[in-house]
Amino acid sequence: MTNKQHKIFLVVLVFAGLFIFNSCSTEKTGWAHRTYHSILTRFNGYFNAKEIMLEAEMKIDNALPDDYMKTLPVYKELPEEQVDLVLSDMDIVIEKCARVIRKNSIKKRGKEYTNWVDDCYLLLGKAYYYKQDGPKAFTALNYAAKKFKDQESRFEARFWLARLYSREDNNDKALKILSMLESEKELPEYLNLDIHKLYTSIY
Repeated sequence: MTNKQHKIFLVVLVFAGLFIFNSCSTEKTGWAHRTYHSILTRFNGYFNAKEIMLEAEMKIDNALPDDYMKTLPVYKELPEEQVDLVLSDMDIVIEKCARVIRKNSIKKRGKEYTNWVDDCYLLLGKAYYYKQDGPKAFTALNYAAKKFKDQESRFEARFWLARLYSREDNNDKALKILSMLESEKELPEYLNLDIHKLYTSIY
């Protein structure tokens, strides 16, 4: 057995043991429990939901070809009569994210111990955004922005809240959020472009 095969065997053995003895427990916050449920969350639900989301975004892009006789929008937004194009995809994203949150979230005293749960809430918000369900989108995005203060996803959640406000013609609130994001020292570099794009869309 090679060194690599030995490591793989040990990992499989460890998680087989966890599955047998502890797989259903979300009451404990030990390393083994956190790791087990974090892996399930990332690879059993979040990964698949994110792939479906990317495919749906490509559908939107393809359904709205650029018309160079008009001013091109910064963001392509499906008109209400075409939302059915991605409804089933978004329902699957919501179902997958909700399931892994329900089964794998480990929360004690208001703190979440399972990694990727925050990203699932962000995906939930985006899915409701694309379904044009503003209230549910706001609830999920606001939760992701406020309840995971130590996670990078909180910045993206706030950005999507700004997009939601902008789409609902509440540009004052959208601009306020963007201004607050720009002042954040820990803002991820990749969001800078998105922020400037949203400024462009608003103005």
